[in-house]
Amino acid sequence: MVIPVGDDNGQKMVRIRKGLNGSLTEEQLGDFDFVPMLEGKNK
Repeated sequence: MVIPVGDDNGQKMVRIRKGLNGSLTEEQLGDFDFVPMLEGKNK
């Protein structure tokens, strides 16, 4: 799963992977500024 984590002041891209044994690994991929989706434009 890849998700943005943060607030309006900045976000980080985080990748979370589940291993074969059920363990979770979190990897920070860097700083990003995400643009919110516009209503009616996300088709």
